[in-house]
Amino acid sequence: MRRKAIFVVVLIGISLLLITNHSHAQSCPDLKLDAKSANLSYLEIQSEGKSHQIPLPDIMVFPEGKERIYCLLPDILTLHNTPIIEWNELVLKKGLNTTDKWQGSIDRAKFHPTPCLPELAPTNFTNALSASDFYYVSQANMVSIKGNISFANINGNQITLHLNIVDQAIPKPRINNLSGIIVTPTGEMEVISGEIGFDKNSEILRGSGIASSDLGNQGFEFSIPRYSGDPGTYVANEGDEKHPLFAVYKVMGDPSTGLEIHKYELPSANINFKSFYDKRPFNLDSLALNNLNLKSKLSSSSIAIDPKPTPVVVPLFNTAFNERRLGMETLQKVIDNQVNAPPSWKEDLTITLRSYPIWKFQVEESIEESKPKKLVIKNVISEAHEASNNDPSINMDQVNAINEGFTEIFQSFDEDSDTLQLKKTILLLFSENNLPTIASINDDFETFLTTTVTEFREQTKMALNKDQNPNADLSYNGNEKLSVELTLDQQARFPLVRQYETKDTKIEIHYADTISIIANNPIQGEQILKLPGNPGLYDIYQFYGVLKQLPLSVGFETNLGFFDLSVQTQVLTTKTKQIERQLIIPDYIHASIMVDEELSIKDEPVYKINVKFHGLKNSLFVESYQSELSGIYYLTKSPPHQLIKAIFEGGIVLE
Repeated sequence: MRRKAIFVVVLIGISLLLITNHSHAQSCPDLKLDAKSANLSYLEIQSEGKSHQIPLPDIMVFPEGKERIYCLLPDILTLHNTPIIEWNELVLKKGLNTTDKWQGSIDRAKFHPTPCLPELAPTNFTNALSASDFYYVSQANMVSIKGNISFANINGNQITLHLNIVDQAIPKPRINNLSGIIVTPTGEMEVISGEIGFDKNSEILRGSGIASSDLGNQGFEFSIPRYSGDPGTYVANEGDEKHPLFAVYKVMGDPSTGLEIHKYELPSANINFKSFYDKRPFNLDSLALNNLNLKSKLSSSSIAIDPKPTPVVVPLFNTAFNERRLGMETLQKVIDNQVNAPPSWKEDLTITLRSYPIWKFQVEESIEESKPKKLVIKNVISEAHEASNNDPSINMDQVNAINEGFTEIFQSFDEDSDTLQLKKTILLLFSENNLPTIASINDDFETFLTTTVTEFREQTKMALNKDQNPNADLSYNGNEKLSVELTLDQQARFPLVRQYETKDTKIEIHYADTISIIANNPIQGEQILKLPGNPGLYDIYQFYGVLKQLPLSVGFETNLGFFDLSVQTQVLTTKTKQIERQLIIPDYIHASIMVDEELSIKDEPVYKINVKFHGLKNSLFVESYQSELSGIYYLTKSPPHQLIKAIFEGGIVLE
């Protein structure tokens, strides 16, 4: 078993290398049923003698005999469409032909912390129990439910569902179908099988199937976003962010009765290849569909419609933004940016992976008499990295392939395995991925394994730095990789102008009540975009300085607002041409800050701070690579606070 233990240790080593206060005090609304909602089903949240009532006008009931009931529940959202309660269905059961109470729980329930509501735990949605007068009857194609379902009381918080559903029609299953033709360069193909579905809450119309001709069969699929159920013309990106491929769909009919869908090819004449700011670089309203090439014609008289009820919106606000793109209107509801300017904005931070430098982040101050303070932000190579001139033999795709290969080998390996065959398999894995090795088939097993894994780990380090580094397109020659000039206001507090150049594009951001973005390059020319601004909005490169200036104490919480840009290289492709452009995407960023605890690092009192971003995409911030866009920061307790270090997933450290 010693051989297997060695393998476990080195495999773990391989896997570890892979990077995988509301500011504006507002009174809480009185959540009570009004006269219009008196006869509706509703959710009641009870806490400390107070009751919050939220009407649930649509609950879809699916009875299953006399001993089981499924109730599909509507999600509960804020005014800004952020979730408060996400849940799937209430499942109730009881013994057949008994007088037992109905019992059950709610499937996949999740509560998002929201001011004005008590904090609900996952266990608050368990141990469902019906009241003694609970009424349920299902006959023919109608179902009725009346009565209360109460749930577990956790920490003084309890939810109750008050159900009042009378003679609701039981949904009948539909035989999903899709027919039509697919147009290919060799002619038309007939759709011989297919299906189509409408997710009304996500506003997506999806379909797939198989088309056939004398030349054989061909699969197809489509997904039309922003489809709300209304007839109209829609656009879908059937490529990816780097290589978008736009298709135009004309949807006719109603999903409840039947749809006809025509797909058209978007010609190059309609695409604005020079646009900096349009994610869809064409005017949909100006398209003459009759002049476009038809790609498919599909129809269905039976569309599968997601039965989940329409969400309920309540007049509350929270920061459960998830992956939603934020706007200034949403962000200004929560940000608290009343922070004094730090004595100095200077920073010199190094980001490392297992003590291996990835890049350095520097902020220098430029001060001229009678002029606003200017910050110069740079990403420069560290001395340790300058000394390493070796390029990796493999890229990250090959790293992942070898890692998967090692995993498969390990899963089938035990102490009785043929080590000769195992060595052959590893050598083949290296060969297939162009990774050289000094290991030999004649080496003893432990030496062979140590050699190959060490080589792989070293190459992974270099590949990780080269291919996953956001500035991989810039050579590591010790020169400046990025230089941003950020001019601050007279108080050296908020931004006035940011200037920098990236991917041959000069960019200026002018901050005021309106944010003006000016972009210019030789191919796309100069273009200006104006966006809503806010006097309390920071530039993202001010984050570290603002963080150190906060009035920190255990339990302190605040929300900060920042602005940034994402610059993305796109290759727009049509039948006749392929052109590269720079797409500029404005990013409004929310940062949630919470001081978790006080502790000691090297005998110095420090605060442990949880930081979580929404909307961050800047490659010089490690959080942009993290699954939760979060990190843990350690700052000195005594003001002015100093950043000691920050730690992230995957062994990445900033200090």
